Order: sequence, then C-alpha cells, then structure tokens
Amino acid sequence: MSKTEKTCLHCGAPFQGSSDFCCRGCEYVHHLIVEEGFDRYYELKDKNLQPVGTTAFVQRDDRELVEKWRQREEVAPGVLQQDFELKGISCVGCVWLIEKVFSRYDGAVGIEIDPQHGRVSIEAAREFELAAFAGEIQRFGYTLREWSGARGQESEGQTAGGKIGVCAFLALNAMAFTLPFYLGMSQDDALAPLLRFGIVVLASFSVLLGGSFFFRRALASLRMGMLHIDLPIALGIAVAYAGSLVGWMTRDPDLFYFDFIAIFIVLMLVGRWFQERVTERNVHQGYEAHPSEQFVEQLEGSGERVGRLNVRDLQRGMGYILPAGAWVPVQSRLESSELLLSLESINGESDPRVYTKGDVIPAGAMILSRGEAAVMHAQEDWSQSLLKRLFEIQSGGRRESSLMERILKVYILVVIALAGLGLVVWGLGIGDWRTGFQVTVSILVVSCPCAIGLAYPRINDQCARWLRTRGVYVRLHSLWGRLKQVRQLCFDKTGTLTLETLELLNPEDLKTLSDGQFQALFALVDRNLHPVGRSLKEHLLTQKPSLLRSSEPREAVEETVGFGVKTRWMGRVYELRKSSDPCRAGMSDFMEQGECIASFAFRDSVRRDVESCVQWFEQNGLSVSIISGDSADRVRQLADSLGLPTERAVGGMDPVAKARWIDEREPETVMMVGDGANDALAFERAGCRATPVIGRGILENHSDFFFLGQGIQGVVDVFRLASLRQRTLHQVLSLTLSYNAIVVVIAMLGWMNPLLAAILMPLSSIVTVSWASLCLASGRLNRMLTQL
Repeated sequence: MSKTEKTCLHCGAPFQGSSDFCCRGCEYVHHLIVEEGFDRYYELKDKNLQPVGTTAFVQRDDRELVEKWRQREEVAPGVLQQDFELKGISCVGCVWLIEKVFSRYDGAVGIEIDPQHGRVSIEAAREFELAAFAGEIQRFGYTLREWSGARGQESEGQTAGGKIGVCAFLALNAMAFTLPFYLGMSQDDALAPLLRFGIVVLASFSVLLGGSFFFRRALASLRMGMLHIDLPIALGIAVAYAGSLVGWMTRDPDLFYFDFIAIFIVLMLVGRWFQERVTERNVHQGYEAHPSEQFVEQLEGSGERVGRLNVRDLQRGMGYILPAGAWVPVQSRLESSELLLSLESINGESDPRVYTKGDVIPAGAMILSRGEAAVMHAQEDWSQSLLKRLFEIQSGGRRESSLMERILKVYILVVIALAGLGLVVWGLGIGDWRTGFQVTVSILVVSCPCAIGLAYPRINDQCARWLRTRGVYVRLHSLWGRLKQVRQLCFDKTGTLTLETLELLNPEDLKTLSDGQFQALFALVDRNLHPVGRSLKEHLLTQKPSLLRSSEPREAVEETVGFGVKTRWMGRVYELRKSSDPCRAGMSDFMEQGECIASFAFRDSVRRDVESCVQWFEQNGLSVSIISGDSADRVRQLADSLGLPTERAVGGMDPVAKARWIDEREPETVMMVGDGANDALAFERAGCRATPVIGRGILENHSDFFFLGQGIQGVVDVFRLASLRQRTLHQVLSLTLSYNAIVVVIAMLGWMNPLLAAILMPLSSIVTVSWASLCLASGRLNRMLTQL
C-alpha cells in the first residue's frame, strides 16, 4: 500500500482521499451499525470486506419476491421455507449481523446462511414481512434475491469437496493395510493375500469415486481440443491403477502402487476443490440483474389490467405498464403522460431525456420519473429486442493462453517417450522385460504433475485473496493467460471512468438546513431516480441516517417531468427544481413556501484515481482509449484532462459501433472496461473484460473480473499482480521439472519402488506449494507491488 493510501473504517479497502471511508455507502452503513448497537460486527468481520458502494441506496421492487414467498407450501403448521440468493455477504460478521436483524421481525422462525455460496434459507410464518427484511438488510449492503440455482444442484467445487472425505478415509485405510509390508511383512505370510485384496478394493473404490472426477474433465477437454491439467492427472491415475492390477495378479510388489493412487487422488481433489472454491466465492459477490427477470403488468385493449407478465413473453402490439426504475424491455410507444428516461445503459448518454405521449422509446431505457406507472405499447417482440441481444453475450469458453496447453502437450509426450524408452532399453537391450515394465509404470506414476496440480490452484487462490483485499474479484482464472496479450485498454466513460451518481459540489450547504427542512428534502429525493436526486439522497443518508427514519407520515410527491418535484411536509410546501436563473444553469434550488433556502451544484464525478491510473498504463506500454455513447465534446474534454490524444477519445458510439471499434484492432490485445448494456457487444469481442460493480449491476457475470470502490485502481492491481504471478508460476514449473528429472533418472535405473514413490510424491508437493505460498504471501505481495 502506498504512503498516500488509507484503509476504509468499514470495509478495510485501501483508498486515497481525505475521508475515513472509501465510499458514501460504507460511511452510511458504518453509521447505521453504530446507531443500531451492532458494534460487535467490527469484532467479528474479516479484515477486508467488499465495499458497499451504491448498493445501500438502490431502490428495490420486491413484489415478485414477496408473491413467490407467499405461494410456498408450508413445511410446518403456519411456517414457510425458501432459499434465497444473498449478495454482499463474506464473513462471520455478516452472518451475525443478518441474524440479528432477522430475529427482530415478527414471525421469524429460523435462518441459515451459507456465505461461501451466497445462499440463505429462511423459515418464517406467513405474516413475516419479507419485503421489510430485504429492505433493511439492503441498508447494510446486502441484497436478497430469488435463488437462481436448483436446490441440490452442485457446482464442480462442491462435487470435489464432497468426495474428499470419503477418498481420505479410503486412502488412510489403504495405507494402514500397506504399512505391514513396509515394515517387513513377508509376501508369503498367511494374512498377506487378505491385506493385498483389501488394498485393491479400497484403491478401486477411490479410483471409481475420486478418479472419475478427473477422467470426466480430461475427456471433456479432449473433446474440446484442449489439453487441460486434469489430463496428465487422469493419465497418471489410470496407468498406476492398471500397473498395480498387473502387480497384484503377478504378486510383484514392485508394481503395487495402490496406496500411492489413493493418496494421490485425495491430494488432487483438495487442489481442485481449492481452485473451484475461490472461483465460486468471487462469482457470488456480483450484483448482476438480468432484464429478462423483469415482470410487467399486461393490459387488454380496453386498458384493463389482466395480470403480471414476464418480459420474455412480450409480443408486438401488447399493452403493458412499467414502474419507476424499470428497464423498457422492448421498443415501445409511450401511451401515458410525460416521462423522464435515462439512456445511459444503452448509449452512454449521461443526461436524462423527456419523452411525451406518442414518442417511441428504445429498448433498454430506464424510467426515472417517480409519478404513476408508465403505460407502453410494444412495437416489437422480446426476441427482437436490442436489450435481449445485448445480454446474450457469451462469458464462458474462454481459454487461458495456449502456453499451458503447449507445456502440457510437450510434457505428456516427453513422459510417454521416456516410459517407452525405459521399456525398450530394459526389455530389448538388457532382456529384462519385467524390470522394463516396472520402469515404465514407475515413470508414468511418479512423473505425474502432482506438485503443480496443487501449486497452480494455490497460486490462483493467493492472487484472488490479495485482490479481494483491494476490492477486485476474479471470475475466470483463464484471465491470467489472456492478460499477457493485452496491449490496449478501452474504457467506457459514463459509469466507468465517471461515477454512477453526480458529485455534489457544495455538500456543506446541507448542514445549514433545519431538521424539518432536512427531512423534507429527503422526502423529495427518497424514491427519486434522477441523478440529482440520487446524489442528494446519498449525502443526506450519510449525514443524518437516524433523523431520516422518522415515523412522520409523508404526503405524495408531485413531479413536473424535466423540471422538479414538490411535496407538503409538516404543513409547509417544499420544492426541488431546476434553477430558473440563466446564470446558474445546471443548479438545483430547494424551495420552502416559494423561497429558495439552498442551491446545489453538481458535475460528472470522475473516479478519484483515473488520472494516476491512466499514467501508469501509458508508462507500462498499455495504450488507453475512451469509447462512449456520450457526446463527443464531453469525451474529448475528459480525454484532455487525462492527457490522452484526441484520436483515442471517441464519443457518440452505439453498441454496434463499439464492437466494430474493437474488431478493427486485434481483439485479443484489447481489454474492455465498461458498465452498461451498451458495452455488452464490445465485451463479447474483447480478449479481456472488466467492469466496476454498481447498484444496478449489468455485466459482472460476463466479465473476467469486477472491481468495487470509487476508483479504477483495481484494474492496475490486476496487471501489477499478473507479472508476479507469472514469475512464481515459472519458478514452480522449474521446481516441478527438476523433481521430474530426478525421479525419472531413479526410475530409469530401476531403483523406483512404491515406498519411494509414496515418499517423493507428497514431499515434492509440500516443497512446491510452500514455495508458491511464500512467493505470494500477502505481506510480501504488498511490499513488492508498492515497489513496482
């Protein structure tokens, strides 16, 4: 961590700035925790958490969640049970806090939280206020959503983890049965056949249960034309087991590797579970909301509501109703009064637009008006929607670089050639076919990449752990291989280089308001989705969160689209509207009884470290470009402030133009960093892709990694760490090759036996994994990276 960095009091993330918090979300949640008396949370939490960001301020629509909750069958008289997805949870402190909040609700029966997989199981009476509970924990930075996975469906990590215990039991018993032979028991002893048979049975079950995990993955990689690291592991298990069966049938102890097989399978399962566990943990931190999960109220020709409809079922000619904050799912004609919409997610335009009755609204626009729900008439089917197309990008199938494949291919060919050479030399040259067969089996067994099979996931785990402390979450480990080819970074502007909400330039003016005026202003912006309203709401919540939980009844807020909002509070009329003074264009006036009592100025807020990060990229040979749907003037203005040449700042681009821009370069050399649906097609083309996590997450589950906080330092950290990871991986490969050279020579000379193999294999694994852990220890990483 550099000298100018400090750590956030709430989440522990490093940041630069004068505040004690990395973002307003963390500041707000910290105040809430203290005021609610939940201070013990800070004793239980991990050192580093996920920054809250804008999650705590996002307005949610939980009607569908509540409706499905009430439709559940009772698991006990009067008790419902349902699994939910829980985003933002990471440690025992989070579990404790959520359980405390849950226990305060009437009807709460039980709650079981799995932070590893982001799942929570709730048992409660029908009268339990699920929407209120979901809203309250969101104030603390957690998001409750319908569980998207099938109950009982296991991931690869869970599959490997479930096999480890049984395979460990089999391995320990196989070792116990083999130990008498290592201690000198004669092969002719009366108990020897029974012990050998027991070892065969135990090892066979281990191969069937644990080995099948690697056989399936190896075959799948071969079908895809890949050489995965599981291929030599599967080959080693198969050859060792086949050779051991021959040794058992011929009563040749030099070919009896069953105990070795059982131990090897356990170690490899541990390594695979380790890697999958890291990936799963990072994946469950995102907040992606897919537009196809949205529901609308369908209308008949007479205008009567006929029920809720998933947007996937929308067809041309249908009438429907959308609430505030919803995406317009298909191109539609507006049938109701004026509407304020944001096109930021589809074309990057930062300023909202006013649409009037009869206007055609593009798919992907977001409703900002807070008045009555908007009435729409679909102009196309969902299958034709631009929004659907933008969310059909493929995130899977990305391979690491061909380097690992080439290494594995050469490695496998060399090992097979040496094994064959041993058979030929001993069989044809010396005439000892028995020893030749034993040499062949020994080479194929002890040269299996056990060490790298454990060290490789360990390296990825430590890299992911360190990045998590910096607010960066790696989704696909194949990122590291592709990252070496990146020569250009392409940034979206709105929401990526700038923050999602506007920056309030005079927040100190909020402190001049009385408590009543403060509450009235909050009433005006509480459910306001306009950028000005969102910015004011965040500042109000972080300054006096307890004051804004007043039980005073609120009157309806009237909105004049494109002009402002008005309400009556405690008998007085308050307004928040655009300034009518031409000299104060862009400012918003807060009025009481027609008199201006405060004026607020805003601007696009560039992320706090953009300039220094861009300089770092350029100094390290990475070309930076900005492609945006915002106006060309604004994009050029930002590029000028960052010292970028004009030709690398392009504005007014639609999603297709962004994708074409990347296609015109070498796509595998481009990293795309964006946040909106308008970046989705460019994401599909780019060799690497990253996104900042924001409250209305869109691209997290399509990215290689995502980052949190109010800066883009996370992108820099990924590149800085990549070189150290590569260096460590090369050292691990060197150790592995050295080990294999030694054991192959021993095997070639005919000196290898099962006992020596059982000693060398785990010993090489311990040395290699320990070296990788030492090289990438968190403290060492911090010291080395700050010197780069």
